[in-house]
Amino acid sequence: PTHGSPSQHWKAQKKNTPDESVAECAIEGAQNKKDGAHTEKAEAQKKKNDKWAAKVEKQAKKDAVESIRAEAQQKNHAKLEAQKKEDDEWAVKVEAQKTKDAAEAEARKRKDVTAAAQKKKDDKWAVKVERQSNKDAAESARAQMQMRNHVKAEAQKKEDDKWNTKVEAQKNKDAAESAKAEAQKRKDATAAAQKKTDDKWAAK
Repeated sequence: PTHGSPSQHWKAQKKNTPDESVAECAIEGAQNKKDGAHTEKAEAQKKKNDKWAAKVEKQAKKDAVESIRAEAQQKNHAKLEAQKKEDDEWAVKVEAQKTKDAAEAEARKRKDVTAAAQKKKDDKWAVKVERQSNKDAAESARAQMQMRNHVKAEAQKKEDDKWNTKVEAQKNKDAAESAKAEAQKRKDATAAAQKKTDDKWAAK
């Protein structure tokens, strides 16, 4: 026999009697059968263990996949939550900006309305001032014209007075000349009469 323990091999190599040899062979055969059964059982157990190991490994892989999937879902969920939070914050920001813009637009509108009203008021005032200015200018022009006319009239009067004085002086001069001529005439007439008298007297 080739199988069995070292003791069996050692026994098999001893010199035995025929009966002992048969007995030994029978024992060895039974042992071999037992060993074979044990080997089969071990093989079956190994197969079972391998199957179990494969199952465990498969389950472990499945669990790992599930774990990865769960982790990914958790990450996605966290990401979605963060995104939602960010979106909400952004929405609040946008809403606040809208409110601010609306308020600013309203303020601008009011400012424009106020400015328009002020402009209308200013334009009205400007028209009034313009009218007053035109009126004042007209008054001033009229006053200046009157002053010029007055100065002109004064100058004319002065000139007329001067002329009248001149005329008057001429008249007086002419009158004096006339009176002188008349006196001379009388004097000449008297002298002529005297001469005539004298001549008459001389002739006598």
